[in-house]
Amino acid sequence: MTTRSAIIHIGAHKTGTSAIQVRLRQRQAELRDCNWEILLPPNPRGVPANWNHMFQMKGQEYSLKENVLDRLIQQVDRSEKNIILSSEELFFLDESEIINFCQKIRPLFSNITVIVYLRRQDRMMTAHWEQGARTEQSANLFLDTDHPFKNLTPAAYRYLDYANRLSYWKKHLKPLSFIIRNYEVADLYRQDSVSDFLQSTGIALSQRQKEKYVNSGLSSEAVKFIYELRKLGYARPVLKSLINSKLLPHSTTRARAGRVDVVNFMEKFSESNQKLAAMADTDSKGGVNLIRTAFKVKNRSGFFKIDDISKLPEQSEFPEYTWEQKYKTLVRFHAGV
Repeated sequence: MTTRSAIIHIGAHKTGTSAIQVRLRQRQAELRDCNWEILLPPNPRGVPANWNHMFQMKGQEYSLKENVLDRLIQQVDRSEKNIILSSEELFFLDESEIINFCQKIRPLFSNITVIVYLRRQDRMMTAHWEQGARTEQSANLFLDTDHPFKNLTPAAYRYLDYANRLSYWKKHLKPLSFIIRNYEVADLYRQDSVSDFLQSTGIALSQRQKEKYVNSGLSSEAVKFIYELRKLGYARPVLKSLINSKLLPHSTTRARAGRVDVVNFMEKFSESNQKLAAMADTDSKGGVNLIRTAFKVKNRSGFFKIDDISKLPEQSEFPEYTWEQKYKTLVRFHAGV
């Protein structure tokens, strides 16, 4: 039986995953000196070089590409090091696909640590709503794109039921350690996702200055405009060209969900977050070491801080471009200016 260890980083999305993947890729030599290896695809695409191409999306369902998963396993077999696998797309998987993944991965290691970073559900969906202007994966969570909380798909609700989703990973992967972190930047070690990942997993790399790689977000106006164009039939490559053209009117106004909407939305996940708080307070007696957030639990009413909700504006704020701005932008774009 193998005596190797694995750290499996399952996301979630919009929690500094790209920064972690970039940093680990850049420091491969140091990792090998510590007997670790970041598992990279045979032909890495993009800077983070995660295994996101291992997944396929049909409608609103995510599934594994068996041929890519087989190549991943072959790479594990060729390595003599302990393995780090990082892919936020793993968090999209429902139970049947989690079972499929775990049945193939679990026999390869004697010791598995799962680490996951979570955002409060309202913040997560606002982040996905913004990201949906760039990627189909995030946009696919929404039936209506005018507001991140309205008309969510059943897949989106399953995605946001963190306690249930993590219970599948615990049940089927049977990790020795399960690290649950709240992606609250102020509470991360050194206020940085990379430093927090290294500290939480115990990987003995030297701590450097904060990682500066960031997936920059679009303004509320830009996001709503891109969604509108997508509804009109603009293809993804064309929209990508528009975003990269810098022709979109400048704005730094980010989408901001209001107090009323946030309270109503979070109520849908109150039971799940109570279970999540209980999971994260579990000690190692049950064979699973769950590392909680940096702040102490005052009660088990929920996993996430909610102090800021009372300070939000009463109503949501999702500004959009004027018709004149939209018209001029499209004229300039199609003219090739």
